[in-house]
Amino acid sequence: VITSNGTVSWNSYRTREWIAGESTLNNPMDDVYAIFGTGNGTSVSGNTFSLSITDPLIVALNCPYIKQGKLTLTPQNLSERFIDFGSGSCDNNVTVTINGVVYDVTM
Repeated sequence: VITSNGTVSWNSYRTREWIAGESTLNNPMDDVYAIFGTGNGTSVSGNTFSLSITDPLIVALNCPYIKQGKLTLTPQNLSERFIDFGSGSCDNNVTVTINGVVYDVTM
């Protein structure tokens, strides 16, 4: 990705598992997927980062947010960030934990 501030590179390796709604092909809005995987890249400032989905991300087509799951983001020369999307509610609330401090984030 080329931005006005520089270039961002991003690689991801994901697997999606169809976990609900497969029996109602005429109603895609009841479909739910679990996403597993890893990623890595370089920020506009040239710092590398990696991430790993530690608990599958749960995505439902009838919800605009990730409903559930956890991932770990490891930026170069910075503390790991642990991101928790919650336990199944369709909301825009996420927690980010850095050095044991929990931050509530509204997406």
